This record gives sequence, C-alpha cells and structure tokens, in this order.
Amino acid sequence: GAQGEDGGGGGGGGGAGVGDAVGGSASVAREGSVIGQIVALNRQLRERQAAYLDRLWLAQRAPRVVVVANRLPVRVQRGDNGELLYSISPGGMVSALLGVRGMRMIWVGWAEIDDTTAAEREQIRRTLWRRGCVPVFLTKEEARLHYAGFCNDVLWPLFHYVVSRMPDIKTDL
Repeated sequence: GAQGEDGGGGGGGGGAGVGDAVGGSASVAREGSVIGQIVALNRQLRERQAAYLDRLWLAQRAPRVVVVANRLPVRVQRGDNGELLYSISPGGMVSALLGVRGMRMIWVGWAEIDDTTAAEREQIRRTLWRRGCVPVFLTKEEARLHYAGFCNDVLWPLFHYVVSRMPDIKTDL
C-alpha cells in the first residue's frame, strides 16, 4: 500500500518531470527568444546612439552663425484658449536664411509676445532653444523704441550705407 502510494507519487512525479521537461524546453525557448530580442534591441540602441553621436559631432564641427535680429524666425503667439502657439515668422531675412544648409544657426531676437508669466517665458525659452533661438523678452513699447529708434536710426545706416572704398587722401581730397 505504501509502495503504491509512493509509487503513485513517484509515478506522478516522474510524469510531472516529463511534463516539466517538455514545458521546460518551451520555457527555455521563450527565454532564449526574449533574450535574443533584448540583445537585438540593445544592438539597435547602440547603433542609434552611435549615429546620434556622429550627427552631434558633425553638427559641432559645422560652421556656426549667430544671427542677431529684430525678430526670431519663430513667432510665438497666444491662441484662443490661451495656449502658446509657434509658427514661422514672416520676413525676407528669415525666408532667406532658413534655406541655408550646412551651418548651425543660432538666432537671438525679440520673442514678439509680452503678456507672459515667468513660467511661460521659461517654457518659451526651452521650446525656442530646441529650434536654435534665444528669445529676448521686451514690452511692446521697448520693442517699438528699439526697432524704430536704435535699429532704424543707428544700425540700418551704419550697416547699409557702407562706403565702398576708402578715399585716397592724395587724390580724393
């Protein structure tokens, strides 16, 4: 009787062992498949990281241009629901320079929005920085005085009415 119980238990154990071996090999196969997927994903991640670092290296080696302009190439406006909206700014210089390739451009200029909180200005800074822009926050009056006064009365004449050649003191005077 005892042997029958043990035998039955042993037989059940033996049967379970066989079942475990079959289930075990399926489990091992699943583990192998999962491990294979992890290895493949890890390889893809390393390849993407390497490609990103290559792009970053090339971008750092590209010529850099800092454009200081009245306005940024990205306009920030407040939508109907109060959300901040970003769009391409109008203007000839923006249109011309957005087509330039092979250079890292950093734009510094007026953000064209003045009714913002400190938190919104920080959000705008982060968003525009990712687009290569450094916003300057001015009130509308400061922007008007800067553009109409300093830019148009000082900078424009200084940089647009450049003398094409130095006068020769002996012959031109």
